[in-house]
Formats: sequence, structure tokens, C-alpha cells
Amino acid sequence: MSKLDEMKEEINNLKFWLGIAVATFLAILGWSITNYETISFLLLSFGFVAVIFLGVAIILLQKNINKKIKNLRDL
Repeated sequence: MSKLDEMKEEINNLKFWLGIAVATFLAILGWSITNYETISFLLLSFGFVAVIFLGVAIILLQKNINKKIKNLRDL
């Protein structure tokens, strides 16, 4: 496998995980907003922490993807 193909595959893999993170972020956020009156404070807190964690992970993944795309242009 050439270096170019290897980098493309790595970018595709990161994009896959970015999609999983965004879907999970939206699911937890939507569930929390829909059920905030009926769920316990502890569960709501865990949801809030998960949303913050996923938000940071999404930003870091996107930055990593952009960096790899810029490196791909240099090849």
C-alpha cells in the first residue's frame, strides 16, 4: 500500500469516528433535553459531562482530520 493510500485510509477512519461522535453527541443531547424533567440529577449530570467530552472530542478529531488533509496535499 502506498503512502498516499495509507493516509487516505487513515483520514477515512477518522471521518468514520467523527460521524459516530457527532451522532452520539446529538443523541445524548436530544435525550437529555426531552427527558430533563423526569430523569435524576445524577443521570443528567453524566449526560452533561458526556456532551462536553464528546464536544471536545469532535473538535479535536476535526482538527486532526484537517491537519492530515493538509499533509496529504504536500505529498
